[in-house]
Amino acid sequence: MKPASARVPEIIRMFPDYADTVLWLDGPIDYGDTGLSTGLVVELQAWEQLFYDSLNRNYVFRSRGLEAKFTREGIHLAELISTEIGSGHIIEYLGAKSLNHRVLFQCPGTAANPAAATCFDDLVEAKLRAARDMQEILKDGPLYAYAPLSDSVFDPHGITGTSGGPRKGKK
Repeated sequence: MKPASARVPEIIRMFPDYADTVLWLDGPIDYGDTGLSTGLVVELQAWEQLFYDSLNRNYVFRSRGLEAKFTREGIHLAELISTEIGSGHIIEYLGAKSLNHRVLFQCPGTAANPAAATCFDDLVEAKLRAARDMQEILKDGPLYAYAPLSDSVFDPHGITGTSGGPRKGKK
């Protein structure tokens, strides 16, 4: 395992998406796994609620003012997260559609919250380990899924056969 300082900083994405968190790596990141300060987590939850409260029934901001407020607060929170977790990670803010460019934050120094930095290092390492494990699995060939109720075998390109459980499709 490379120390966090020896690897390319990982991008942590930040956006609301009905997952009880606004932080994403290869999937949603539970706040309990982040080590972020309690106050920051409360602010992130409030920011996410602001998003939902600001939308109309068509999932569009009810006003430009609400969108601007949401965007300003999101940028501020992304900076706070970056400060807490340090230079080993980059926060990519994806909070408002009105931003038509990527907004990235990377703290230039050490983490203000070393426990959070360690938690994010661990999350990234778990993601990298899962990717290595998948590469190892795929060395034996493609993956297939078996649907027992229909007795169908699926490969990444569609149904490859039926009856008798999983089997390899034509190459």
